[in-house]
Amino acid sequence: MIDAMAATPPLAFVPSSAPIAQTMAERFGMANQQFQSEADDALFQERLGQLDLLDSAAFASADYLLEWLVKGVLVKGQPAIFGGPKKSLKTSLLIDLALALGTPRGGIRASFLGKFDVPAPIQVGLFSGESGQHTVQETARRVCRARGIELERSGVRWGFNLPRLRNDIDLRVLRHRIEQYGLQVVILDPLYLSLVGGTSQLDAANLFHMGPVLADVANVCLEAGATPILAHHARKARLSPQERWQPLDLDDLAYAGITEFARQWLLVSRREAYQPGTGSHQLWLQVGGSAGFSGLWGLDVQEGTVDEHFGGRRWQVHVKTVDEALQAKRELVEQRKTAGKRNVREDLERKIVSALERCGPMNKTAIAREVKRSNAIVGPALDDLVEAGVLERGVYKQKYGQTCEQFVLVKKLSTDTVTVDQSDSDSDSQTDSSE
Repeated sequence: MIDAMAATPPLAFVPSSAPIAQTMAERFGMANQQFQSEADDALFQERLGQLDLLDSAAFASADYLLEWLVKGVLVKGQPAIFGGPKKSLKTSLLIDLALALGTPRGGIRASFLGKFDVPAPIQVGLFSGESGQHTVQETARRVCRARGIELERSGVRWGFNLPRLRNDIDLRVLRHRIEQYGLQVVILDPLYLSLVGGTSQLDAANLFHMGPVLADVANVCLEAGATPILAHHARKARLSPQERWQPLDLDDLAYAGITEFARQWLLVSRREAYQPGTGSHQLWLQVGGSAGFSGLWGLDVQEGTVDEHFGGRRWQVHVKTVDEALQAKRELVEQRKTAGKRNVREDLERKIVSALERCGPMNKTAIAREVKRSNAIVGPALDDLVEAGVLERGVYKQKYGQTCEQFVLVKKLSTDTVTVDQSDSDSDSQTDSSE
């Protein structure tokens, strides 16, 4: 073994590999520079076409035609915002919009909210990340029943995972789906859930953060042939009673860049507070766009209430003009005032009857003192009770031969007693001692 090792010739000297590595690095660097130069040249050529300038003759002769997706409400090829405060039926109204756009013809009049005509059926993609499959399906079925549409034949595709708008892969997938299904409208509901998952922190209050994100999703959709509609929520700043039930404006929406991004908008808000258990909603719908259209309507939406089998609800929408909506508001206010005055009068009449039961026949001044109201307030109530047969007027003699009118209880007050003059039912804590 030792002899064999001794017979082995010594290793030859191997020169340093540094010059080879250096040569390879230089060649790689040159190749990378060449590749980068070619990529830059390609991008330069692309941007060269994009940053071109038209002369006025070419600009004047060009056709920039607009098409209605929904007449008077929505045009093709311009990014849209569908905004509103929480729980203002944004998703339900978007489902109505999607089904109206995707309604196949065949004798069926396609219209948004049963009012605004849709010229031609198109393919629609609705991504809902908040409501859940059951709620979206149940709402879609109600809308279809109201419109006479077969849901299975509509041109709407439904998705329940939102694309992440700050993720390049998701934007590529979104483009692929638009092209794959031939979508002409894409609805993302809601926007805020689509903004998660980026590689860097997003400041939604920073225009320079939000602007590029909104521009990217708009470009992806428009280049693939689809009009994007982003559902978005309003800020919580409208707390004063004067503003709370007024139509929403773009400035009421949350996040920076939304107002600048929106080329057209549909804004929904409540005209009245929702009364739980009624399934009745009074809303405002304000629309507008840079194409020059605008409008404001009142929406009365009747959904009904859910039964024990999670059914029983409906979708009935009545679109009102502004004047009709304001008149309905005035009538509602008047009804509430009348109901309030009626309650005040009935309460006063019960107090009068109770006082006469305790004290026996009394004149008006004594009754007013007992119920702690003025003669002017008590007088009309006494007249009503006499007319209803609950009281009778009588005359009795006072000292020194003077006579005085008194009221005698002849029967119990029934629930059918009706007040007549509502104008005198203002509360008055002062007692008038004059007769």
